[in-house]
Amino acid sequence: MKKFILLFTAFVFAQGAKAMDNVQFFGFIQPIFWHFQSDQDYWSTVKYNTGGVSQGNFFITADFDDNLSTFINFELINNFSTDKDWGAFNLQEAYLKWEPNNYVNLKFGQVIPQFNSMFEIYNRTPLLPYLLRPQIYEATIGNLVDIFDILPQKALVHLSGYMPVSDDVKLDYTTYINHTVNAFHSSPSNDLKPYYVAYGQGASPYLGYGGRVGLRVGDLKVGVSASTDKGNQKNFKWTEAGYPESESQTANLGEITRIRIGADFSMKFAGFTLSGEYMMNKSNIDDHSVTFDDVYDKDPITNTPITKTMSVKDFFTYANSKNKMFIGSGLDKMSYFATLQYNFTDNIYGYVMYDYLEDEINPYYFGTEGYKGFSFGAGWQVNDNVVLKAQLVQHNVKYDNTRDYTNYVQTDYSEMFMVIGTSIAF
Repeated sequence: MKKFILLFTAFVFAQGAKAMDNVQFFGFIQPIFWHFQSDQDYWSTVKYNTGGVSQGNFFITADFDDNLSTFINFELINNFSTDKDWGAFNLQEAYLKWEPNNYVNLKFGQVIPQFNSMFEIYNRTPLLPYLLRPQIYEATIGNLVDIFDILPQKALVHLSGYMPVSDDVKLDYTTYINHTVNAFHSSPSNDLKPYYVAYGQGASPYLGYGGRVGLRVGDLKVGVSASTDKGNQKNFKWTEAGYPESESQTANLGEITRIRIGADFSMKFAGFTLSGEYMMNKSNIDDHSVTFDDVYDKDPITNTPITKTMSVKDFFTYANSKNKMFIGSGLDKMSYFATLQYNFTDNIYGYVMYDYLEDEINPYYFGTEGYKGFSFGAGWQVNDNVVLKAQLVQHNVKYDNTRDYTNYVQTDYSEMFMVIGTSIAF
């Protein structure tokens, strides 16, 4: 019997070792240190130092045959620790890929879609010159800005490839079907369909759609992208200035159709690389109305909230009337950035970047004119696996100084990051 167990165990290990021949493990980590300093007239200057591992991605791939494979991407950000309740851990991607030739690539599962050029590789830190990315792709600020509500959702089916036009010209194409947006997923804090939908599953019939068309001509790459989905604004939360957040009220603005339009480019010349992207996220609120009980406007006789019905556009106008409501002017969002990089040698580079992100719904963070950033950085590729980086970032925000932002008048704001770190591939 012991011999049988030993033989069976040896057989299992042998089969496991054989299966592991087609499995690869690799990843990226980015340890950093930064000094932060803000400047604002109302508050005293804020300074702090922080460090650790801003992001780590761990990948598993397996080849089943020449055309069929799978890919899994785990992501950890902001010194992830369950013990200390720090950071976040996510399954970013998990899909099956069929690639019968160089012109067709079909993925099914959970896929970061190709919208513009950087989204697909935003978490491949050694491939990027930055330590702090353009804000639309900076996953480490998730508790400040939900970038994944601005960007397209993960794709369920993703078809991409290219068609050669000539020896130097290629036409790229991508089309995809997106999963239900995150806001339509059930969770302990957002139990959308009790007794029907488990936490972590979508509770909506809506899917998203999108794609990109690009052109490559030598060192020039250009592309245009588009996608559409529905945003969940059924439980829109708003608070009048002077009231605590615990007394905020909600309004059902409905399920809002969103359309994204994007453009990207990249070109190389004389040791320089100039690249950039633009994205507009437009919410269609023209045909939507809202009915709500205004707890801040009560009947003087019954002392009960007055029920009001108006268009969503008029709702935002009303909520901003008399400078008393702490919400923005709409749901639209916009982002763009441009980077000029110069390669001094094959291993040493420097760059400048201008970065802009605007979200109408959040005047506290984005101000009246959006969040503007300037970056100056450099990097040294020590070897194929290690890149040392340094970056100086300056952000500026302007506010309407006549408006009461939760009990105080917000003044113009600026902040500076001085960052050093390394991107490591293994």
